[in-house]
This record gives sequence, structure tokens and C-alpha cells, in this order.
Amino acid sequence: MSLFILFPIIFAAPLVLTMVGLGGGLIFSPLFILLQFPIHTAVSASLFLNGIAAISAAITYFQKKMVDVKIGLPLIISSSLFAPLGAYATSKVNTIRRIFGVVLLVFVLKLLHKVLL
Repeated sequence: MSLFILFPIIFAAPLVLTMVGLGGGLIFSPLFILLQFPIHTAVSASLFLNGIAAISAAITYFQKKMVDVKIGLPLIISSSLFAPLGAYATSKVNTIRRIFGVVLLVFVLKLLHKVLL
């Protein structure tokens, strides 16, 4: 797929999905996998793009004093510690790559259909 098609999807998907309360990673992982990216690259790129959106949202919520630091801090620490383990585990899974992408895409489409209609 051409980068001219991929870039608008990367920017449009989170915009639309955030309006309905979903994350952009819901569409990125299946999209990258269906575009023949290696699974660890697809997951890493999806998490990176989701991380940017999460940091932006966290800053906004923190400025509005809507963050419970006592709950958030342990979550940040534990997810930071275990993220490399998850990335390592995805690099070991090679046989179900396409099935994972198709199943996630079907669920995304069903969820979007349910939310939008």
C-alpha cells in the first residue's frame, strides 16, 4: 500500500475513533498486519501511535485536575516494566498473524457499526 494512502488512514482513524470513545490502536494493529508488516513491528507501531494519543489526553486531563495520581502512577510503572515482555512475546508468534489481523478487523467493523448506527 502506498504511503499516500497509509498516512491519511493513520491520521483519520484516531480522529474518528476517539469521537466514538475508541482508541486508534483498534484499527492500527489489524491494518498494519494486513499490510504485511511483521507482527512485532505492527504491534510496536500501533502502541507508539496510541502512546502519543494517550500522553496528549493525560496532559489534558492532568491540567483539568481529572487524574487520580494514586491509581495512575502504579499503572504507569507496571505497564512500563511489562511492555518489553509483551513486545518480546509478539515477536515469537508468527503463525497466526493474518488470522489475528482479520479477526481484529472484523471486531472493529462490528463495533463501529454498532456505535455509529
